[in-house]
Amino acid sequence: FSNTSTGASSYLWDFGDASTSNNINPLHIYTSAGAYDVKLMSITSFGCKDSLIKQVNVRPKPISSFSINNTAQCLAGNDFIFTNTTTGASNTLWKFGDAAVSNLISPSHSYAAAGIYYVKLVSSTTNGCKDSITKTITVHPQPLASFLLNDSSQCENENEFVFTNTSTVSVGSLSYYWDLGDGTTNAKMNNTHNYASAGIYTVWLKAISVKNCSDSIKQVVVLHANPNINLGADDTIYNAESKTLNAGAGFDSYLWSTNETTSQITVDSTTYGLGDKTFWVKVNQNGCEGSDTIQISIIKTVSIKETKGSFDIKVYPNPVNNLLTIELGSTQKEAQIMLTDMYGKQIKISRVLADNSTPVYQFDVSELAKGIYYLGISNSDVGKVTKIVKY
Repeated sequence: FSNTSTGASSYLWDFGDASTSNNINPLHIYTSAGAYDVKLMSITSFGCKDSLIKQVNVRPKPISSFSINNTAQCLAGNDFIFTNTTTGASNTLWKFGDAAVSNLISPSHSYAAAGIYYVKLVSSTTNGCKDSITKTITVHPQPLASFLLNDSSQCENENEFVFTNTSTVSVGSLSYYWDLGDGTTNAKMNNTHNYASAGIYTVWLKAISVKNCSDSIKQVVVLHANPNINLGADDTIYNAESKTLNAGAGFDSYLWSTNETTSQITVDSTTYGLGDKTFWVKVNQNGCEGSDTIQISIIKTVSIKETKGSFDIKVYPNPVNNLLTIELGSTQKEAQIMLTDMYGKQIKISRVLADNSTPVYQFDVSELAKGIYYLGISNSDVGKVTKIVKY
């Protein structure tokens, strides 16, 4: 209050709220809104008085206040909802601390970058009375999940997938959760994994910050089955025969030990001669290799014509497995019995003496390999050959 009175030596101020002052130009603050009659009494040194009353109006001040749904959020998907609980205001101004503003009563706001922000609410009345309040919110940095693969497409045999974690976060450390797509999960930083069967697997990595902010990434890996090749069991063929080796149809490429590149080859003595021959094939499908090996024995056919002579002979059982029995009729000359293989190699031999009896001979063939053998009986005059089958 600026006192412009004249001729007075003392003053008495009554501010209308039970407060007084003797100051010439007092300063007074009202604690409540309302209309107040302010009285100034001026007094001379002789006790003469004069007074003046003026009315002042203290307009109501708004009281700014607001609440926030969550004062600390992760950057990804952050959505701060500000609920205005101000009283006595007709106008609102929000300052979100990132240069963005709003005049909405209760706005929401999303931040584009992590950091600490000071949110200010300024409330005003139609008479220009204002109040403000400031609160602090935090936007936590978001991890960026990522990982590298040594090879996303591998063959089933000896597969080894190496997952190298390259996840980052601007502040703090990270923890991890892996799902390798075949039921395997762990919290390692990096992973090396072997899959048990061919298929397509989705590998998922989740990176989690100390503030529980997370990011995840998925990558697909493919495990191709190695081709399954079966050329069959080792075999024996005769020089007049041939055998087809078939690796199967539908593969991308073929390579045989003979340098042929077809799905099948033919083995015979004309091309490969006699003896034990080893053949292998390698096939490729989706970059994966399969192979098999087989041994073919190519032998010469021995043709022995059974001759008829004067010998009376019984050979049983035929086919035989263990003991071969030979019954001979009477012979007037010494003879011999010989068992040979198909190549003419002597297996067993026995002498038959000149005798009018009917001798019986037995050969133990239990240890002989399965196949065709020949039993020959001969003397200086005649001979007889019988084919024996060993099973």
